[in-house]
Amino acid sequence: MVWLIPRFLRNIRRKRFTKRIKWLYLDLDSDLPEREPPPLPWLQRKLLGDFFPRPPITLESIHDDLEKFKRLKNLKGIVIHVREIPSGMARLQSLRQFLEEFKTSGKQVIFHSANYSTLSYYLASIGSKIFISPSGIVAINGYEMAYNFFKDLIENNGFKVDPVPISPYKSAHEPLTRSEFSKEARENREWILDSLYETTITEIASSIGKSVQDLQELIDNAPYTDEEALSNGLVHGILNEEEIPSVLNTRPDMQEQMHSWLKARKKLPLERLPSKKRVIAVINAEGTIIDGKSRKIPIKLPLPFFNDTELGDQTLNDLIRQVTIDKRVKAVVLHVNSPGGSASASESMWSAMRELVKKKPLVAYFSDVAASGGYYIAMNAQWIVAQPVTITGSIGILAGKLVTKEGLKKRGINRVYLRRGARADLWTDERPFTEEERKLIYNRINHMYQLFLKRVSACRNMLTEELEPIAGGRVWTGRQALDLKLVDQLGNIQDAIKKAAELANLKPDSYRVVNFYQAPPRPPELQITKENQLTNFEMIKNYVERFNRVKIWHLEPFSWDIRH
Repeated sequence: MVWLIPRFLRNIRRKRFTKRIKWLYLDLDSDLPEREPPPLPWLQRKLLGDFFPRPPITLESIHDDLEKFKRLKNLKGIVIHVREIPSGMARLQSLRQFLEEFKTSGKQVIFHSANYSTLSYYLASIGSKIFISPSGIVAINGYEMAYNFFKDLIENNGFKVDPVPISPYKSAHEPLTRSEFSKEARENREWILDSLYETTITEIASSIGKSVQDLQELIDNAPYTDEEALSNGLVHGILNEEEIPSVLNTRPDMQEQMHSWLKARKKLPLERLPSKKRVIAVINAEGTIIDGKSRKIPIKLPLPFFNDTELGDQTLNDLIRQVTIDKRVKAVVLHVNSPGGSASASESMWSAMRELVKKKPLVAYFSDVAASGGYYIAMNAQWIVAQPVTITGSIGILAGKLVTKEGLKKRGINRVYLRRGARADLWTDERPFTEEERKLIYNRINHMYQLFLKRVSACRNMLTEELEPIAGGRVWTGRQALDLKLVDQLGNIQDAIKKAAELANLKPDSYRVVNFYQAPPRPPELQITKENQLTNFEMIKNYVERFNRVKIWHLEPFSWDIRH
């Protein structure tokens, strides 16, 4: 017990320090990852830590810190300066919910910014007070979604994408094959935008005490200067950061009473060492689904079917198998942020999840995107939680190939083929599919699509006839998906963790939450060499090769970039 004495003495000093904290100051100046990144090895942290910067704040750490800050009796609240907000809608909604819970505990949440966009104002609208800098602008103009179509660029360089989708709504190929939306794709995006817009303006109106009709009128007449925003009740005051102490009734220097978030979190009293043997495991399933090992690409290309984070079935399955046999783990939360990808890898992950749920409860949480293959891998979960603004669904499949012959010829490359077998050239990149081949491939992917429907029907306890009108590649928001019985609950990842504990019959204080990042190594002969660095040429070459190698995709169409 002697070793506990230094810890006890440190806690005395820390408690003395936290009594002086009246206000916290948080600078939101970077994108917020949802979960903590994998920990670096101990020696690497000690010797090379400065060369491997880690994000100081994540949504996970904000939630955990807020829970601790709630218990500080002398703390009045937090001042948040908004410079940048999370790029994902679901993450933004989670942050808003965490801060709202902090506010309902009796603390104040004060927002300040030089300017507010629609989404940053959506976050700030839950604040006890909203301030803006002199000459600032409140630009709550609504939402705009922008999409890039690459057909002309691709064909001007001699290439062509030849897709075989299961239905017109399965439109992941359209950025590569069209110069404009198809009727079905436009219809799908319109109802998504309607749902996102309705959700956010309803919540803003409720938070600032206005009717939706009045807020809609304000949006239609935006933007507003600082004084116009004040007169319209959008902000509570106009001031610079230096003037905040006078509003909060703190001393002008703020040294003793206002502390930065990062400094304060380091001085929080140390909690008791975890002795709880029961664990809820959280596994992160993020990125485009691929066959093999997960990897991080150094550069993100602005192209469909390509992501800077790739989720490999070998990596995820190893983790699933590890938590399945780990006796400490009583339940699992699968955190999904994926637009899908390889159909075969999605099926492999689904199979690993099926074995897991035979032994332990599995709850899925859908973050910004959990669509197509991202939905497929989570179907075995006994409970699915999504945010109202999560992008999900896209139950469908497509196949296709990139035709490169003319493009290579333009660059002086002549490719010669030697073949054996009547259909050896079925997936050749020298020509598009023939009509006979298209029918053949459609029949094959329709078989896989029927399997997809069968899986959804069994896992979600729905009739196939119920599914067809909402499947076929159609994409939905989390709020729509709840009405369609594709998810079970609207909420954040903390709600998913609570549900996992409930399913495992764990009392609130009888378990701890552990992020699982890496499974024990597989046998050497099964390992795949990881590519750490790729040149731009190699990345583009790999993009083309992977596109033609995968052939069949469970992939959600387009990216969801909302301008505000």
